[in-house]
Amino acid sequence: MKKAALHLLLIATLAACGGGGLSGEYGSVNEINGRWDTLYTFKGSRVEIDLLGNIQVGSFKVEDGKVYITFAGQTQAMRIDDSGCIDGGLLLGRACKKS
Repeated sequence: MKKAALHLLLIATLAACGGGGLSGEYGSVNEINGRWDTLYTFKGSRVEIDLLGNIQVGSFKVEDGKVYITFAGQTQAMRIDDSGCIDGGLLLGRACKKS
């Protein structure tokens, strides 16, 4: 399964919690075409996840070096690395703050 399809499957299974701690746009660049595949926009306790034009809205919280993104009844945890990027492992990849 392609990475974008895996992102979409995960987004469809996320849940609802509360947020804070991250702000702005984070994303990952497609290695083939150089465009942003996935964009996370954190504002307040809300996160918008834009996957190839399909935008989902959820909430998030930061706790113990992880960001917990929630959508549709389930929570997905992603580690915040030493560079401040969010790392979803092999399934989601790494998303760094846009400059």
